[in-house]
Amino acid sequence: MHGVRTDHTRHERPGPSGAEQRRRRAGQNARGVARADVESRRLARQRVGGRDRAGARQREGGRVARILKDSRPMLKVELHTHTSDDPVDCIPHTIAGLIDRATELGYQALAITLHERQMDVAPFRSYAADRGVVLIPGIERSIEGRHVLLLNFRKGTEEVETFEDLARLRQREPGLVVAPHPYFPARTCLHGYLDRYASLFDAVERNAMFTASLDFNVRAERWAARHGKPVVGNCDVHRLRQLGPTYSLVDAAWDPDAICASIAAGRVRVESRPLTWLEAATTMTAMVWGDSVARVARRLDQDQRRSDRLRQPDLIA
Repeated sequence: MHGVRTDHTRHERPGPSGAEQRRRRAGQNARGVARADVESRRLARQRVGGRDRAGARQREGGRVARILKDSRPMLKVELHTHTSDDPVDCIPHTIAGLIDRATELGYQALAITLHERQMDVAPFRSYAADRGVVLIPGIERSIEGRHVLLLNFRKGTEEVETFEDLARLRQREPGLVVAPHPYFPARTCLHGYLDRYASLFDAVERNAMFTASLDFNVRAERWAARHGKPVVGNCDVHRLRQLGPTYSLVDAAWDPDAICASIAAGRVRVESRPLTWLEAATTMTAMVWGDSVARVARRLDQDQRRSDRLRQPDLIA
């Protein structure tokens, strides 16, 4: 019986030729290069994506910071006030009374600017701070007969007699110099001195004493625009009723240095409304009458002191 024979002997296939081996190696290299290129592009996308994500996080952080900054309320500030400590004008209210009134009106900062005297506000800082008000030291100094506000200088303001003295003070001490009511019709206002010494001034005042039909601030604001100076709103407070209709909003931290630096940098906005003629007349009458009474009282007091000295018997050594 014939069957089928199965040959279990293993036959070796002939190996590829040299040319075939070279072709295979070339194909393997090409595929490797392609895979490496794909992987390189994938890693690059990851790196770019990472940078994009980091950039997005930075942009988002900046956006949040701007939102937080924009949401921080600007400080309501008054930079020109007088109190009963004033050595020149007759002022009925005390510094505590001024702080209390400012608190009622929502102010966060007050500069105390007596005529010719820089008052030490340190004893009143805690009283003001408890009411949400920060005090800024200052003085309304007569320089060559013209009024100038010197704010937040540590020392030396009472020695300033000339504008050359003011220039030297600015070199020695940090502070803010403001031109108050520069073009009002009074001989103590700056007028032409503002042009002559423009570089010495950091800001110009919009004074609250104006009506819808009479406003001496317009010329000052035009001057400030020409010279690139910020404008601040002040009430030049001699009576508490004056506080409120004009003020500054300052983008700054609750600190005298920060407030003055922000004003000098122009981060300030003025809110202002004109007075009615009745308001203006009432305020001026109270000031003129009060000052007249104060001058008479001072004269009588001086006469009494002189008379008392004359009546005293000579002391024998």
